[in-house]
Amino acid sequence: MLAINHVLAAHPLACERLKPHAGKRITIAVANWRLPLGAPDPWHVAITPAGLLERDDRAGASGVDLTLTADAGQPWKTLDRWVAGELPPVDIQGDAALAGEVSWVLANVRWDAAGDVERLFGPIVADVAQRVGSAAVTAGQALIQGARTLGDRLRPR
Repeated sequence: MLAINHVLAAHPLACERLKPHAGKRITIAVANWRLPLGAPDPWHVAITPAGLLERDDRAGASGVDLTLTADAGQPWKTLDRWVAGELPPVDIQGDAALAGEVSWVLANVRWDAAGDVERLFGPIVADVAQRVGSAAVTAGQALIQGARTLGDRLRPR
């Protein structure tokens, strides 16, 4: 939760947009999980008066104002989108006003990893980290494309 709030706090407009919804509850879940490990349990969070999120340990889904469900049915496609800086498809159900604000946050708020690295370690380390990160993204995209090609060739016709 700390990491999510760190990203939100770096975007004051996002917090301002969430403040009017203080106290509302959100459930974040995953659907169509196909990986060998068990699917993660849903997260239950509440919006704080500061427009941040806090864990909501109240039992069950009763009284939830909004449900976000990420589709994990196509893990390679999801990984490909993530490497490209996109979010996986997310189904949003519930309070329309809150859904609009959460949709805006999902579309507009991103973690400034380079900025955080620069603040902690200085511009030289940040530059090296950015170059390594870019190389990792390129390698990840090549790996995904290779896996797709292999899958296409192995698929029975």
